[in-house]
Amino acid sequence: MAYWLFGCFGACAMTWVVGRRFWCPTSQKHLADAEANLLRDVRTPGTLRMVPIRYGTNASATYQINTWSNSRSWMTNDGSSAECAGGITRQGARSRSERTLVICSGYGAGLAFWAPTLDQLADAGLTIYVLDWLGTGRSSRPDFPIGNSPAAHDFFVDSLEEWRKSVGLDSFTLMGHSLGAYLSTHYAMRYNSRVQHLILASPCGIPPAPAAVVEGRAAEVISPNAPWWLKLLLKGWEWNFTPHWFVRALGPLGPYAVRKGVNSRFGNLSPETRDRLANYIYHTWSQRGSGEYAMNALLYPLAFAREPLMEVLPTLSLPISFIYGEHDWMDVAAARSVQSRLQVQPVLVEQVASAGHHIYFDNPRHTVDLVLQALSCDLLSGEPRAAREQQQPAPVAVAVAS
Repeated sequence: MAYWLFGCFGACAMTWVVGRRFWCPTSQKHLADAEANLLRDVRTPGTLRMVPIRYGTNASATYQINTWSNSRSWMTNDGSSAECAGGITRQGARSRSERTLVICSGYGAGLAFWAPTLDQLADAGLTIYVLDWLGTGRSSRPDFPIGNSPAAHDFFVDSLEEWRKSVGLDSFTLMGHSLGAYLSTHYAMRYNSRVQHLILASPCGIPPAPAAVVEGRAAEVISPNAPWWLKLLLKGWEWNFTPHWFVRALGPLGPYAVRKGVNSRFGNLSPETRDRLANYIYHTWSQRGSGEYAMNALLYPLAFAREPLMEVLPTLSLPISFIYGEHDWMDVAAARSVQSRLQVQPVLVEQVASAGHHIYFDNPRHTVDLVLQALSCDLLSGEPRAAREQQQPAPVAVAVAS
């Protein structure tokens, strides 16, 4: 045992001496290139920008939120061309969209995960903003308030509000995925007047955690006779050992491990797309740790929220829609259990056919269809917007956001 401990200490010391750059073959440029590669099939004119924000007690501290948008205001001065994510300039000005959709990714993901959906969303006339949360993706990675749930909420929610101010949006439809849906709900709680419609895609954190999870016995929820390695893995969650940490710890073997996982999970994608996705995930996860520590700060093991949304959602006076994968590990029953208690009715609760948790990769077309279905109805009356406008004597332009 002593030799094993000495070897581990020696390996850690060598890593410190040689430098992390040589242990983990990554850099910000590697990540930017990987992001561009995953976005290169998007034909919609759009631009990647680092949006500056001020966040935290230090008023002079400036951070950046990585954002992709097809907004015309982000195009060149004459509005005649736009820089696509892959660095290609394409011609053709867009007319101003009457609706704005802000998309926030889930845990361990980045804005490029939504690439398969962007063209179809844009073709529907939406102005789209897809962003990396502060501390994730290519956004700035300040120190994260580890172990402090209220401060962890503030880290994401307040930085999103600062992003909104910097971009200049008044109100918009907000869609979050997984942990991003949980955080988007907290944003809607705090800045209710800014959110026209909340779309929760495969949201985590709705149902309360079982007593065994709260008491530190999460493995028993899976199996009364859970093996030791599962118990250790779940304890690692509580000790802030994130998936990102393991990838960084593997050093030069990290890309291989991520590629194995991607090939196993995303067999529906082409080999080339899987390679591009694995490269993007690796370079996202191997950067400096920051927002990844939300895993334990906000969630118990097995992704139950420390502050569940079950009693929060009925307090929101805005339209809410739920979209899950047909084979999602987030249970659609949670949305159905709270559906009738929401203030604005009816509530859309739908599942993406033949999709798991990553609906944007598993079935992007049906995912977009359901997003557009949610947006096509005025949930205050339950009547499709198109039908309502046909009944009016004169057409009225309805703007969800400007």
